[in-house]
Amino acid sequence: MTIKNKILSVFTLVLGVAIFSTAVVAQDGSTDKGDKNKAEKTYKREGGWGRHGMGRGGFKGRGMMKARMAGMFMRGLDLTDAQKIQIKAIREANRPDPAVMMEMRELRKAKFEGTITAAQETRMNALRDQQIAKQRSVRDQIHAVLTAEQKAKMEEHKQKMDQRFKERMEKRKAEKAAKPKVS
Repeated sequence: MTIKNKILSVFTLVLGVAIFSTAVVAQDGSTDKGDKNKAEKTYKREGGWGRHGMGRGGFKGRGMMKARMAGMFMRGLDLTDAQKIQIKAIREANRPDPAVMMEMRELRKAKFEGTITAAQETRMNALRDQQIAKQRSVRDQIHAVLTAEQKAKMEEHKQKMDQRFKERMEKRKAEKAAKPKVS
């Protein structure tokens, strides 16, 4: 292959990439002008829900956080294999219904956008109350599987976590109070 052909090939390749990238940008169609559709832009972001998100994975991440928190309370309890199987069965039996989760997502979206009706607000509160009752039921079922020593260890661990949380909150308040106000 001659130098002329190599230069022509490279030039053609660069021109093709430029044309392709221009076409892709033109088809993107996103017009980010001003505050147009601000609620739509800020409601569901890649990192989560709301303007600042609720974590890197949105509700999925929040669910994972809850699962990790539940696991943290179980850590150090020396569960038997039978107990582990029972707890897993309890959690599997009480998984949230995807249809209800989707309905809650739509209701939250309507509330965020300010288009929620009184009936929707009532439905959202009823669904939230059901979810809380189900969580309490799961907690009670899991506590029924544990021995008295395991329950005591779990309560001790919970108290330690609460204390660490309070200390962190006090530290944040102190840092915020020490921070000079910008006017």
